[in-house]
Amino acid sequence: VEAVAPAEAEPPTPTGPTPLPSTTAIPTMTFTQTVTLSPTATLSPTWIPEDPRNVLIHQVGWSANFTEPADWFTFDNENTSIQMENGELQLVAKNSEYIEVWSLSWPYLSNFYLEYTFVVGAERCISADRYGMVFRAPTPESGYLFGVNCKGEYSLRYWDSVEFTEIVPWAYHEQINTGGGAANRLSVRAEDTSLNLYVNGFLVHTVEDSHGSEGKFGAFIKADLMDNFDVRILEAIYWDLP
Repeated sequence: VEAVAPAEAEPPTPTGPTPLPSTTAIPTMTFTQTVTLSPTATLSPTWIPEDPRNVLIHQVGWSANFTEPADWFTFDNENTSIQMENGELQLVAKNSEYIEVWSLSWPYLSNFYLEYTFVVGAERCISADRYGMVFRAPTPESGYLFGVNCKGEYSLRYWDSVEFTEIVPWAYHEQINTGGGAANRLSVRAEDTSLNLYVNGFLVHTVEDSHGSEGKFGAFIKADLMDNFDVRILEAIYWDLP
């Protein structure tokens, strides 16, 4: 496997966000203070005791605004399109023979809880079509990839700019929603070398790993058997951990 997101995929890196008394935009970047639960992120009808968001939602967190070009690197080429539209981040894997491609946002995070709400395109979700989150990416050419596929499997890998290290092999989990139009809330709680992986609020795996300690976060997509697999992100939110 070779080639990754293009080197110019790294957006500008200003000083990280600071808590604000309101949702006033931070100059250049538009991360805003978030203290309420977004309705689009409520995918499970029952209370899940292990879901970290139950506790963190009462604390100051930060959410990405998918309306400002400076927040995420966006592009459109013959293989992949990652664009902002209607307040969402839309990812399309045009070429099923191409590898994972991702986009990064700018804050550097070390210890954190990060989650995205994904919705698969209505047309299809088959086989190993896959998507997910990138985190602790020190450069655009390296970082962790936590994702799910359309078989109902999840995995954790690390890309070091040359090859993938499979930290958690692809494994089935009943909490992963599949099929066209499926929604999944993927989350990671990273504290030093401890990585807790969640799907729709359920803890699916805990692992110790030291490949990366800090970096930016982003999202990836990869089509498997057919071209033009697409997903969109309704929300990306994180909390810094002590």
